[in-house]
Amino acid sequence: YRDIVETLVHGTRSLSEISAALGKKRSGHMTAHLSDLVLGGFISRDVAFDPRTGADTRKERYRLRDNYARFYLRYIEPRRTRIEQGLVGNESLAQLPGWEAITGLQLENLVLSNVQALATHLRLGRTPIVAAAPFVQSPTKLKQGCQVDLMLLTKHAVYLVEVKRRRHIDLSVIAEMKEKIRRLRPAPDRSVRTALVYHGGLDPRIEDEQFFDFVVPFSEFLRDVG
Repeated sequence: YRDIVETLVHGTRSLSEISAALGKKRSGHMTAHLSDLVLGGFISRDVAFDPRTGADTRKERYRLRDNYARFYLRYIEPRRTRIEQGLVGNESLAQLPGWEAITGLQLENLVLSNVQALATHLRLGRTPIVAAAPFVQSPTKLKQGCQVDLMLLTKHAVYLVEVKRRRHIDLSVIAEMKEKIRRLRPAPDRSVRTALVYHGGLDPRIEDEQFFDFVVPFSEFLRDVG
């Protein structure tokens, strides 16, 4: 179980990717272990849906649901001896290797685990959500690859949610989302709504451009998390 959890410290993976990382073949035993970890609340199984039809793609990806487990495995355990000796008191969190990337994953994970809290900021309080999941589109000869942090589907719209944690978030986030929409090619009978959940310094021009339908500071989202 621990080996599986460790493969997810740096991001989501499919069953095949987890098996490859562990040097094992896909098997019923691996699937059973993953199911146990899902039931225990340590990891989550996300099933993407097709933005054009709303149907499940059967493409499952697993992510580490327990944020403390990620922090422990990434930063505490490798320094356990030094911590016990009191030798890391002067280190700031920002100095830890890969800290910004890891905190980005932590924030994204909190959003994915609290979709209903986010729904209030997207004015979906009474609108039924048909499906909600991260989305990964693998590149093929006919389409380019694409990744969306969170995609929500309602009867009449598809919501694309970008979660950003950076010291400075600039206008490039708009260009990135436009490119994702182009690659996704959502169904023409559903409108596309965009949302940015952010933590860090936001370039004021982002809101001035009025591209994103919803711009949500992470601190405001966090207040609604039960």
